[in-house]
Amino acid sequence: MPVTTRVLAVLLLCACSKGAGLLPADCRPSVQGPTLTLPVELGTTATIPITFSNPLPLPLEVNQLALTDGEGFTFKDDRRSVLVPAGSCDRPGQLTLELEFTATKLVAQRATLTGVMGSDPFSLTVSATGNGPMFEAPSAFTFGPVVLAPVERGLPVRNIGTVDSSLVVKLTALRALNAETSVDELCVGAIVNGACLPTTRFTVTRQALLPLRLRPTTPGEKSWQLIITPETRGAMPVTVTISARVIDERGCALQPSRGRLTFGLTPMERQLMTVENVGSTPCILRGARIDDNPAFTVSGPTPLVLDTGRRVEFLVGANFDRTSSLRDATLVVDAMPRALHVPVAFDLGGPECLTLPTVLDFAPAIAGCVSPPRSITLANQCARPLVLKNVTATAPFVIANLPAIPPAGLPLQPGAMPTIIGLATQGGIDAGSTTGQLVVEVVGGRLTVPLNGSTTPRAERTDRYSFLSPPVDWVFVLDDSSSFVPHHARVQTGLAAFRSSLVGRNANARVAVTTTSVGGPGAGHFRQLDGGAWLDSSDPQFIAKFSRLTALTSDGTEQPSGLEAAVRAVTPPLTTDGGANAGFRRSGALALVCITDDVDVSPDSYRAALTQLGPATSYSVVGPFNPACPTIGHDDGGHRAAIDSVGGVAVDLCSPFANDFVRSDTFTRQRFFLSAQPELAGLSVELDSLPVLPDLPDGGVLWRYLPMNNAVEFPGPIDATELAIHYRTPCQ
Repeated sequence: MPVTTRVLAVLLLCACSKGAGLLPADCRPSVQGPTLTLPVELGTTATIPITFSNPLPLPLEVNQLALTDGEGFTFKDDRRSVLVPAGSCDRPGQLTLELEFTATKLVAQRATLTGVMGSDPFSLTVSATGNGPMFEAPSAFTFGPVVLAPVERGLPVRNIGTVDSSLVVKLTALRALNAETSVDELCVGAIVNGACLPTTRFTVTRQALLPLRLRPTTPGEKSWQLIITPETRGAMPVTVTISARVIDERGCALQPSRGRLTFGLTPMERQLMTVENVGSTPCILRGARIDDNPAFTVSGPTPLVLDTGRRVEFLVGANFDRTSSLRDATLVVDAMPRALHVPVAFDLGGPECLTLPTVLDFAPAIAGCVSPPRSITLANQCARPLVLKNVTATAPFVIANLPAIPPAGLPLQPGAMPTIIGLATQGGIDAGSTTGQLVVEVVGGRLTVPLNGSTTPRAERTDRYSFLSPPVDWVFVLDDSSSFVPHHARVQTGLAAFRSSLVGRNANARVAVTTTSVGGPGAGHFRQLDGGAWLDSSDPQFIAKFSRLTALTSDGTEQPSGLEAAVRAVTPPLTTDGGANAGFRRSGALALVCITDDVDVSPDSYRAALTQLGPATSYSVVGPFNPACPTIGHDDGGHRAAIDSVGGVAVDLCSPFANDFVRSDTFTRQRFFLSAQPELAGLSVELDSLPVLPDLPDGGVLWRYLPMNNAVEFPGPIDATELAIHYRTPCQ
């Protein structure tokens, strides 16, 4: 490394005035020069301050200033006499005189500043040097182990000075350890047609790479000395020792500790592999890599020279993830004259690691629906990991649920939780038995399982409505609690409209009334009117008597039991000979209607009894189904369960219910409720056995399905004697 000379101005003498002899040492007049390093570039000028301090109460004159010797030093101004102001020991008066130094050479310069301060002479010596071109290069440079072949390198050289300059190089061969080194083997310059054209002069502005070209003729240790000298007077040369180790690799032979590396599917698994040089000469290992599969990685101390009998360790890793490939790979250790190849692979189990059933039988599937699924367990019974590639089933069998399988496959680790697959039968159009197979693919093979299933016909339903007037026996169960009073006016209006509907279409109806109170001996008893327990629509006084019969009261219990009251009213003992309601039932339909504003507290046994009343029985509720309607409670499911058990209608208490709540009332109705949820694709309508399309060619509507009501609605009255609604039930 070069040595740089720095500028240093040093105070050599401090003179004091005669009047200061009795003052303390730290309270006397003084002259101070700079003590900092001040490099000055060639051709530039720097300022050097000189400070005079006066602690006396009177000003002191400094005169006879002179600057002797010192090429490049000058005064900044023409003054040769200055006056230092008065001061005190605490705050001395000060005056600064500035000198200038202009660097004209790359050598040190000294100058002496003399003068008189007060009556005492003083002398101050300052020194400085110029700073020009200066080169820096590594003290040692090696080519490393190289084979017996030409190789090129660049020697870094930096100009750390302040001006551009050229340099001159000189190359000298040194005696190596194993051979006589030739100067011609190393060329500083260019090689043309195999011959070295040496260059001795280079220009370096800031940084450059001197071209070095090694042409070894024999193996062994070789060394040279390169002297770099700047072409500037006074600059110091730099010496670089260049060395090289030349190897003949024809005797290199690498041997791995393992002939094959295998990995499981553990994330970030690592294994050590040792490589030994069993040849007769050193090997140069340039690097190591994995070919064919990025899931594997390798790291090791390359490049390096592996001498005979020496070993080196490589760390090989495998990282299986969702995007990894499972294909085999190769570890390649790049060496001359031949590379080392070691196979690398994932060690996986095959189909033998799975145990599947010999055959799977499925429950029948409804046509167009999916059967209840069967579960298949995939458990790895080997000590090696297993990779699931795909699971497929032939039609009509479908995979109901299957874990997501990434492109790289789904690992099934030994002893881990098994993977569960769900299979089902997709019911075809035609009924009958069907077969298929399940195919489970893993890395290394596949397994096949026969599948047996069948299809049953889809359930077809038809809801029919007659527009004739068959006998219908009506039982109204009216809420007689005090909480029902706010609804009396609305209910009376609805009942009056219902009465008018019966009269207007000359219906064959019988009407009876009971209440929702069942706590006393009269539970389920029909209300008496003029000595009778019911009212026929053929009675000349039907309108007047109907209003009296359906009068609303508020003296009953606060917990309505509408279902229980309805069932009691039409079953023994009240309907047997001598019973209070005996003789009411005829051979036609029975329509039970409960009107209330609260939940039903009837025991579940009455719902079962309701289903035994016959196929012509319906149970409807005008009640608390709409949260916006101000009722005491909202249906907790009891009302709807009773309605669904035999068929009927759930009608909002706050709605005009007269023409909507009973399926048998069809004369002036436009909306017809379905007894089950339909599959819309198969929904059709017939009037008097003739199909009716929902839409007209001109865009008009003949009928439409209302999903919210589960009903078919017509835009006006129906001119027919019978309506049939055909549909299929959806998949359950």
